[in-house]
Amino acid sequence: DPGLRANNDIEQRQLSLTIKQQLTPQESLYAFVANYNADGGDLFQRYYQTNADTGLRTHEQQEPLLAIGYHHEWSPGFDTLLLVGRLQDTFEVKDTNAPGTALLTDGTIDGFDRGSFHQNYKSDTVIYSAELQELWQAGPNHFIFGTRFQYGNLKTENLLTQPEGGAAFPTYFDLGAANVTNQNSESHLERVSVYAYDLWKALDSLQLIGGISYDWITFPKDFRSDPIFNGQQT
Repeated sequence: DPGLRANNDIEQRQLSLTIKQQLTPQESLYAFVANYNADGGDLFQRYYQTNADTGLRTHEQQEPLLAIGYHHEWSPGFDTLLLVGRLQDTFEVKDTNAPGTALLTDGTIDGFDRGSFHQNYKSDTVIYSAELQELWQAGPNHFIFGTRFQYGNLKTENLLTQPEGGAAFPTYFDLGAANVTNQNSESHLERVSVYAYDLWKALDSLQLIGGISYDWITFPKDFRSDPIFNGQQT
């Protein structure tokens, strides 16, 4: 897609393969593999099209996205499902017009100044997931019990450099030092979920659904926006 303005293009490619195999009358296996690549420019919605960032380029790659599922029927109306997966994602940003703000401080914030940097940003994410689910049908009730666990590692690099001549903030940064900031961060994601639902078919034309769930998650405070911030939050 060439877009509607300068540097508004995006090119995407996605390949996927799905396989389902019946192992026995009571068991089946499912597999899904996908590959994704995307390259683009400034895709933000802008009121004034002339404000587009002509120096911004992004690249995203996922290879592979993998999921494997297993189904076992113990008896009619009583089934077990298991799904495990792996997601790998690399996201890169190169921007010769990355906006920046310098805060003027002397114990307190006295003001600010604005300028632009050259930015090179890269994040590598790998997430593993496993979910176990039990299905039980008893008369008009269909019970679903399950638990899910996810764990991931996130590595982030963010380099800001001054344009040639130190034109970004010549008053505040050493013109002899090209790097304004060079950040490297490694963090993790953890998630545990437990849930139970009841689908009750009260009438032929009426189904009622009720349930309870609990989620616990810890994730990085900030690994996407500049400047990146180390630390976790729950």
